[in-house]
Parts: sequence; structure tokens; C-alpha cells
Amino acid sequence: MCRLSPNIKLCTCETDLESVNHYWTLYRSIKGKYPILVGEFFPPAAIDPADEQFNAALLNNLLNKGNLFDENLVILEKDRLLICVTIGPAEGDRIYYSFLFTKDKWISQPYDPFDFDLPYKEKKQGTVERALD
Repeated sequence: MCRLSPNIKLCTCETDLESVNHYWTLYRSIKGKYPILVGEFFPPAAIDPADEQFNAALLNNLLNKGNLFDENLVILEKDRLLICVTIGPAEGDRIYYSFLFTKDKWISQPYDPFDFDLPYKEKKQGTVERALD
């Protein structure tokens, strides 16, 4: 079982993301920029589909309740949020959760690394505390 904790918290502390297991990044849309990319995608670690659905729904619910971040952030239309949780010791043992902010709410999106490239810039990032039960 690989379910996220309902006590998960997105911390805005300054840290080197290379040294943490769980992290998040908020991306802001850049007006007039469009992605032109060709590349290969290596999917994230696989977990039980029931756990995947549970985790995405939990995060979506907590994000829209407004109590997932440790401080109030200014979120704008088309902002994207990427949450990464490490579930094992290997390099590829990560699960990625992707969200788009639209019409004043967060919407869970299938993870695609190319969605976060050229039309966005990193705005804020931090660690994920109390990620796993």
C-alpha cells in the first residue's frame, strides 16, 4: 500500500531539492510562450491504481480546501503544481502528481513532464512533510 497521509503539508522552506525525498514545485504560466519539444518520457514508478486514485483525490481535496500549504500563496489562473513523492530507494521510485489551477480551483491532471517546460517558469518550491502514512 502506498497511500499519502491526510496530514501531508507542503512547506515553503528554502531547501536543496536534490537532498529531499518529497518535494513540490509551483509553476507560473508565461504569456506568449508555447512548448516546442521532442523527447522521450520515462514514466514514474507504478503503484496500485486504487492508491493512485486515492492519493490524487486526497491531494485535490486538500488543495481546494486551502490548507495544504504551510503559508498563504498567491495562486493565479493556469498555475501548475507538481508534487513528487519518493516511494523507494531507486532513482525511478517516484510518484508525480500534477494539478492545474483554473476557474478558482485545482484540477488533478495526468502527469506529463513536458507540461511543465517552456510555457511555465518555476515560481516557488519546497518540501513535502508527512507525505506517507
